[in-house]
Amino acid sequence: RDEIMKALVVTFSCLLIISAALSETVVDGIKLGDKKTAKGVVLESGKKGDVRIYRAEINKEIEGPMSEVMTKITNFEEKCNNKYKRRRKDLDRKFECPYKNQNLVESFVIRDIKKVYKAEKYETDRWVIKRRVYKRGTYVHNDLLTIKRFENAKKQKTVEIKHIMIPEEEAKKYIDNPADNNEPFDFITGTYTLTEIAPGETLVNYVYLSKTDHFLLNKDIAVGQVYSSMASGTSLAIDTIVVGMEDIKKAKSKTAKNDQKIVLNR
Repeated sequence: RDEIMKALVVTFSCLLIISAALSETVVDGIKLGDKKTAKGVVLESGKKGDVRIYRAEINKEIEGPMSEVMTKITNFEEKCNNKYKRRRKDLDRKFECPYKNQNLVESFVIRDIKKVYKAEKYETDRWVIKRRVYKRGTYVHNDLLTIKRFENAKKQKTVEIKHIMIPEEEAKKYIDNPADNNEPFDFITGTYTLTEIAPGETLVNYVYLSKTDHFLLNKDIAVGQVYSSMASGTSLAIDTIVVGMEDIKKAKSKTAKNDQKIVLNR
């Protein structure tokens, strides 16, 4: 199983090949095209046979230290659509998510996983996330999340936060009760790359990638609708970080004012 998982992660980690000479993106042997931009998100898609690949990418410079930006990415359980709280299976239905995600019912993070793996180079954390989504029906899957810390080629501090959908059998290696995967996509992954470009300034790059042979989602006629959904979801992923950082600033300001009052009242 270790070898299967290693092959899975390596295979999909190496899916993306960019040819600078041809200025094209090739994923798993499929050349992507039909490039469009919506809500600041660059969207691409390509098809070979019955298989279609979708890709979305966005960049955002965020004011704040990288450590704080990380907390507003990994707070998965705080992101959902409260309208769907009755559909939750793992999280408390009384809990109000402070950050809205249009289609997300819940993300249940399991940090205490079975230690049956060898950490990858630069890896510092590994979790499993059970996700439940509602889009004219309920879809669930398990994500393997890894966090890596390193310096890039420019000697800048860098953090990679990557989630990749894994089969139920692979999820059982880490947790006892994984979600029953019924996603129409064969492969889903998202990678946040955080770079400290200056003290207190963080560049966030987010790439979302999916692969499907679904008889509707792989059709040309579906591309526009999928693009619209991807643009909304990808831009929202960044927007929630920005709002989260504003919340941190407000909390710090409130604490400073309270501390000042205490000093003045002494």
